[in-house]
Amino acid sequence: MHNPPHSESTDHQLAQQAEFRLRQGDLAGARETFWELARRNEDAGLWLRLAEIDHALGDGEQALRSLGRAGGIQPRPWQASARIAELFFELGRPERSLAILDREAARDRANPRLQLLLAQAREDAGQREGAIDAYRHALACQPGWPAAMGGLLRVARDEISEAWLDQAQRMLAASQLDADERAVLGYSLGRALERRGDFDGAFHAWRRANELRRRQSGGLDHDAARLHADRQIQRYSPDLLARPPALGASDRIPLFIVGMPRSGTTLLERMIGAHPDAIGYGELPTMGQIARQLERHAPTWPAGAGAIDDVYSPALLQGMADFYYKELDLRSSSRARFSIDKAPLNFFQAGLISLLLNHSRIIVCERDPRDVCLSIYSENFAPDQAFATDLDDLVFFHHQYRRLISHWQQTLPNRVRCVRYEDLVDAPAETLEPLLEWIGMPWDDACLDFHDRGGEVATPSRWQVRQPIYRSSMGRWRNFEPHIDPLLNAFGSEDAPTLDD
Repeated sequence: MHNPPHSESTDHQLAQQAEFRLRQGDLAGARETFWELARRNEDAGLWLRLAEIDHALGDGEQALRSLGRAGGIQPRPWQASARIAELFFELGRPERSLAILDREAARDRANPRLQLLLAQAREDAGQREGAIDAYRHALACQPGWPAAMGGLLRVARDEISEAWLDQAQRMLAASQLDADERAVLGYSLGRALERRGDFDGAFHAWRRANELRRRQSGGLDHDAARLHADRQIQRYSPDLLARPPALGASDRIPLFIVGMPRSGTTLLERMIGAHPDAIGYGELPTMGQIARQLERHAPTWPAGAGAIDDVYSPALLQGMADFYYKELDLRSSSRARFSIDKAPLNFFQAGLISLLLNHSRIIVCERDPRDVCLSIYSENFAPDQAFATDLDDLVFFHHQYRRLISHWQQTLPNRVRCVRYEDLVDAPAETLEPLLEWIGMPWDDACLDFHDRGGEVATPSRWQVRQPIYRSSMGRWRNFEPHIDPLLNAFGSEDAPTLDD
């Protein structure tokens, strides 16, 4: 490509203009200015900024092209390579992400951050031994690093030594170390102690991890959480849901697996995704992005809106539906008839999903709420999942979840179906066969051999779903009864908790 004559003063002015537009929230204008800068300079950082802006604008196709340009420019700082790899992963190209990290970590063996990123990518890809090697190498590069030790405990599982546990305990207690990294370590340490039968020690590690994480999240805002659920229930009334917009139909049938996190959504996605007529996309951010874009167009709905196209134009709604399918195409060339999106918190968006994607089906995973809440409390969720760090917050959030699911069951009886995790584990074929029939999929024995599939699994269930079905997670809460009074008070202490409000 022929670059225009170079002028440092012009470049400086363009860079200032681009940053100003970003600060003003003018992403489209910033993209235009960064594009002009990138045309004038073969700089990986500029193309990376363009990719980030493309991604923020929802233009995944252009983001991949910009990333390709950034990735082809050498040399570049390792931080740029790491961010390029991260964006490839976010855009549904995990194999590109892993290849970049493999190459960069081999070039810079003494860089602990690169070794950690490589370990995490290998973990997501199910490469246990490779992940262990990379985590151990990261620790060798930076001894006493909580983030690397946490990863090592997470993947090593039954190969954990007493020396590692002792070192992890000291790191968790060391106040001079990074609080967030100690939180990551605490979740992994708790699981390691649980596997050894030290349930008191495990819960103590989780409590400490959640205290550290809560410093970032601040905990759940109960009023905001209740208001969000109220708004969905009020907006998506039975009358409004009965009047879908006239949108173009697709030959694909989107399946949304929703529910509380840790309720079995990954297991069900892997089982249905093993069917030759289906493809699983993991936890897509797309429906949340669509909901936020629509909210910006109409943060308050007009009084008396009887149909969703009283709120949004048909052209806008059609554009959002097209955007969803375009995102699927960016992540896979498969034209499987059934696509599976298993972002659990899409239960907030069931009304929008039913109206926007006219052939969609919504499958709700139910699980004993004591096991669900304990499992969330013991896992390393992102800081923005503010409900995850406190048992009382989890009880409140679960209550909002049940309110919404009850509403969707009443208003969308033919589009929403519940599946209990315990039934899926105890009788997989008997539970799955009627579900597939409801979806419109013929039975296939491959659904029971889901653990033989490869592929990325970027959730806390990444190791469990690569094994045959097991029952050890059912009734797990009983090992922690002395520590979980909020769960017992809310859901009881008998074998069959009451799930109704």
